[in-house]
Amino acid sequence: MTALVRGRPAAPPMFDHEREPAYHLAQQLLTFASRQRWPSEFGAYLRTNGLKAANRVVSDVAEGVGKRGRNSILTARGELAELCAAFDTAGFAGWRPMAAELVCALDALLHRYDEARADGAPYTPPKQLTCGVAVEQSRPVPRGASRDSRRRPARRTAHPRLRRNGDAEEG
Repeated sequence: MTALVRGRPAAPPMFDHEREPAYHLAQQLLTFASRQRWPSEFGAYLRTNGLKAANRVVSDVAEGVGKRGRNSILTARGELAELCAAFDTAGFAGWRPMAAELVCALDALLHRYDEARADGAPYTPPKQLTCGVAVEQSRPVPRGASRDSRRRPARRTAHPRLRRNGDAEEG
């Protein structure tokens, strides 16, 4: 049975990145990042930086698969490390299996590019994942729930230089 889109049969994937498992894993991490309640103690910086990194992982994977180039895939790995650092700082739970699966998929993609370059054969995306790590479904953290039992409690007062009310000492 074929899937229907607006009453018509769905077309097969049009671009190479749509067939690449790493792209879909990157999209899952982006969805996970966008559904989380980011802590306010860091201001908007942590949330903005985390979401930008998640977007760049998705776009770098798509670019790397489209260009069939190593540099974009290596950049995606770097952006993934930045995203993982943001998740760690925010105290989120449940993202590590997805990130581990994506790292495995990116490494497999790099390995396939190296093999294709050595053989001179054109690269074709795989039919299924080559890594065995299970991917968790992302769920938003309900309001008032703790993200992680290891997380430090929020500070009651900011550093004197970071206060906005103007009574901070110059120094």
